[in-house]
Formats: sequence, structure tokens, C-alpha cells
Amino acid sequence: MSAASLSSRAIIGEFYNTLEQNTGALWVPGTSMLVTSDQESETYKWLGMAPAMREWVGGRVAKAVSYTHLRAHETPEHLVCRLLLEKKNEK
Repeated sequence: MSAASLSSRAIIGEFYNTLEQNTGALWVPGTSMLVTSDQESETYKWLGMAPAMREWVGGRVAKAVSYTHLRAHETPEHLVCRLLLEKKNEK
């Protein structure tokens, strides 16, 4: 496909052509499973157990985090930066 023929219709057509070639199916077995059935229809109660989306009302509120909590997640790189800053602030 050349750059001159990149209309939205051409892009959508190329998408569906690629989709029909089944090239993206390599990830499907790792993320799903085939469930066979001997009935005409199935009812899975757990499908309705997913939490519902809610409208976000108000601003974001950050939770307070203690200094000890931050230190628990400190990496060696953060430690070096913190020590350098403390040394600089002592002067």
C-alpha cells in the first residue's frame, strides 16, 4: 500500500484484510479458552459479577503516604539521589 492511497476507506479495508488472514490469532490461546456445550444456550452467573463502571465525580484525592512507606520502596538509584540531596541540604 503506497502513501498516496492512505484514505480512511483504504486503511479500514487493509485492517479487515489483515484480520481475515488470521495473523493476530497467536495470542488467543493464551488469553482465552474454548468451552464446549451440549445445550442450546448457557448461562454463566459469573459474567455478571464484574464491577460496573461509575461516573467520576469530583477531583482526584491523593492518599497520605508515610515517609517509612516511601523508604520501603526505595531503589538503589533513589537512595543515591536522596543521600546526595541530604548532603547538599546540610551545607
